[in-house]
Amino acid sequence: MKIRPFEIFLIAFFVISAIASLIVFRLYEPEKSDKEKKVITKDIDIWGTLPAEVMDKFLKDLSANVDESYKKVKYTYFDTDSFEIKLTRALADNAGPDLVLFSSEELAAIRKRISPIPYKNVSLRDIKDRYIDGASVFALYDGLYGLPLMVDPLVMYWNEDLLSNAGYLEPPKTWEKLINEIFPKLINRNVKRVINRSVVAMGEYNNIKNSFALISALTIQGGSKMVVDTGRSYMVQLNLDSSVSVEDNLKKKTPFFNAVSFYTRFGKPDDFLYSWNKTFSSDLLNFLSGDLVFYFGFASESNLIIDSNPNLNFDLSEIPQGGVDIVRRTYGKFYSLGVLSTTDTPKDSWQLLYNLSSPDSTKKLAAYSKMTPAYRSLVSEGNSDLYMSVSFKSAPIAHAWLNPERKKVDKIFADMIEDINSAGSDVGSAVTRAEDNLSLSY
Repeated sequence: MKIRPFEIFLIAFFVISAIASLIVFRLYEPEKSDKEKKVITKDIDIWGTLPAEVMDKFLKDLSANVDESYKKVKYTYFDTDSFEIKLTRALADNAGPDLVLFSSEELAAIRKRISPIPYKNVSLRDIKDRYIDGASVFALYDGLYGLPLMVDPLVMYWNEDLLSNAGYLEPPKTWEKLINEIFPKLINRNVKRVINRSVVAMGEYNNIKNSFALISALTIQGGSKMVVDTGRSYMVQLNLDSSVSVEDNLKKKTPFFNAVSFYTRFGKPDDFLYSWNKTFSSDLLNFLSGDLVFYFGFASESNLIIDSNPNLNFDLSEIPQGGVDIVRRTYGKFYSLGVLSTTDTPKDSWQLLYNLSSPDSTKKLAAYSKMTPAYRSLVSEGNSDLYMSVSFKSAPIAHAWLNPERKKVDKIFADMIEDINSAGSDVGSAVTRAEDNLSLSY
C-alpha cells in the first residue's frame, strides 16, 4: 500500500512528539513542597521589642524544622524606650533593618517608617474574620500596619494563701466585690493608718509596674476607644464613651475621669480604700514577698513570678469588671510584624512577613513568648496550660490604643497622678490637662 505524504507527516510528527515527551519527562523534577523550598534567598534584618531569647529560639526552630534558609534572618532586640530613636537614626544613615517586630504601644511612634498593606490586598472584612477584635489597632486609616501576631493581655494575679485564709476560694470577678467585700477583710493598717499589708497597688504611678496598662484598662472598661486615627491626625477621646450617644456623654461622668478617680482613691490616706503610697517599692516585689494580695500584670509574667519566688502560692484570672457592665474588657499589648518602606530586599522581606505571620508560625512564636496568638481560629482552640488558659480567655476581650511615644505618656500620666496626690488638684482639672498634653504629643 502506498503511503501518502500527509500520512508520512503525521507519523513523523507523532514520533518526534514522543521523543520530545520522553526527554522532558526525564529532565522534569517535581516542584518542591513548601517545607523544601528555599524561602529566604538574602540576608534579612529584623529589629524589635520582643526579647531576643524568644526570637532566637523561634528562628532556630524554623531553621531546624522548616527550612535552613531561616538562618539568613537576624533579629536585634531594643527596649521600648530606645527603639524609635535608634530606628530613626539607623534609617537616616541607611543602616536600618528590613522588618520591625513591634507592639501596639510603639505603633504611632514608628508608623511613618512602615509600609502599610493596602485594603485592596487585605480587606477589613478579612481582618475582622481572621483576627481577634483588639488586633484591629493595626488597621489604620490608610492600611494595615503589619500582620498581627499575638497579644499579651493584662490579668490579675492573686495570692491564694492570703485569699483563702480570709475565707475566699476564688478571686473577685467585679470591682464592687473587691472593694466592698474583700478589701475590708484583707487590708492591714495600724491605728496611724500605716499600711502593713496592701490589697491593691493603685494610686501612684512610678512604683507600679503596669500603671499605664491598668489606667488604660479602667478607661477602656468605661467604654472609651481612647484615640481615633482620622487620617490627618489622632483624635484623643479618652473621655468619650463610644457605647452611648453624645447627649448621654454630656450627662455622665466620663471614662477617663472615672478611671483616674477610682485609681487614685487607693493612694489617698483619708480614703476608705487607702492601700498604697510612694514609700513602697514596686508592686511586683511586694507581691513576690507576700505583702500584696492582688497584682495586675501581663499574662506573660507568670514565668517571671515562678522563677522569682518558686514558693509563692499564686494564681491568675481575668481582671475584675464593672458589676453592671455587659461587655468585658481589659488592656492588651498586641504585637505585629511589618516591612519597612526603606528595605532594599522587598521581595524576600514581604515573603518573610507572610511566612512568619502564618497560623503555624504564629502559634509557635506565641508559645515561646507565653502569649496568645491573634488568630481567632487559634484562640478558639483554647489552651490547657494552668496559666496560659487564662491568657486565652482574656485575649478576646483585650484592646490597645494608639498612644504616642510611651515615655511621653508615662510622664503625662505620672504628672497627672502627682497633681492629684500632692499638688491638691481636683481630678477633673488634672484629667483635662493630661488630655491636652496627650493631644500635643503626637
